Amino acid sequence: MANLSAWTGLGVNMLTVFSTLMAKLSRRFNMHLTARPRAKRNPDDIDALVLAGLRESAIALSAYQIVDRLCASGNRLTATQAYRTLGRLISQRKVRRIETLSAYVAIDGDFDVVLVCNCCGTLRPLTEPVLKRQIAGLAQAHRFAIDRIALEIVGSCPQCAQSAMA
Repeated sequence: MANLSAWTGLGVNMLTVFSTLMAKLSRRFNMHLTARPRAKRNPDDIDALVLAGLRESAIALSAYQIVDRLCASGNRLTATQAYRTLGRLISQRKVRRIETLSAYVAIDGDFDVVLVCNCCGTLRPLTEPVLKRQIAGLAQAHRFAIDRIALEIVGSCPQCAQSAMA
């Protein structure tokens, strides 16, 4: 503190000294000391990246797995961006959340039931309109308004069941 008071006693404003020094350094090293705004990516571009990442995967991926895979391939993405993007893709019916796994899968069509192998993680979507109508009728009989139906059957696929028996 004694040193600072000595400089202050000489009438030197430390802020002025610091600013002058930083200006000289920036000119000398051709540095820009102001923050550059980051170029924002178009949401459609991020949607395409996430969708491609899900389509490349043989299993459903969590949001953090999506982020890790995209970052490993050189595409920077945060968890917040991933969740926001997944929400958009779900509303566009391009992605579906697998509740049992807390993971997401790209879909090419609509399905009513998904079989989830708890050994290898493979998914088998099925269309069962009769079952869907029965569930809607059951809900209606109890005056229950359905927001969405998530039918997931968890077990072992034929390959995993066979290898478990061997």
